[in-house]
Amino acid sequence: MDNELKKRIEHLRYVLGSTDDPAAAGDLAPPSDRPSFPQEVPKSYQAFLRVADGAVCGVIDLYESAEVLGRQAAAKPLPGGRKRWFCIGEVEEQALVMEVSENTVHLVDPETASIPGESLGELDYFLLTSVFGEGYAEFVFDPEEDLWYQLLQKLKVN
Repeated sequence: MDNELKKRIEHLRYVLGSTDDPAAAGDLAPPSDRPSFPQEVPKSYQAFLRVADGAVCGVIDLYESAEVLGRQAAAKPLPGGRKRWFCIGEVEEQALVMEVSENTVHLVDPETASIPGESLGELDYFLLTSVFGEGYAEFVFDPEEDLWYQLLQKLKVN
C-alpha cells in the first residue's frame, strides 16, 4: 500500500476521532489485528485491512475482514466467477468488486449483475481518489449535501 494513502487514512481517522459526531460522516475501523487472512482475500485488500479493517465513507462501505468472505455473492455471476472477482464492498445498491489478476476495482449494478462496469483504477488509486479524495463526488447525487464529501472538502484532499 502506498505511503500517501496510508497517511491520508491515518489523518482521516484522526479527524473522525476528534469530532463530536464522527459517525455522521463516516467511520474508519482500526487496523486488523488478524495474524493472517484467508488466501481468497487479494493481497492488496489484505494490505488495506492492515491499515483499516473496514470503512464506511459516506455512501461507500468497504467490508471488514470478519465479513468479507461472506459477502461474495456479487462476484459469483460475473464472467470467471469467484476465481476472477472478489467483492470488497458496496456503493449503495451496487457492489464494488476487484478483478483479482488486474487489481482493478469495478462497480456492479444489480440490474446487470453479470456485467462489471468500467475499471475505476487499481485498488490503491481507487481508494486514494474515489474513497478518500475528490472522485468521491461522482458517487453521490448532491456532493455538497454529503457529509463525507464535506469532510474531504474541509481537509482539502484531492
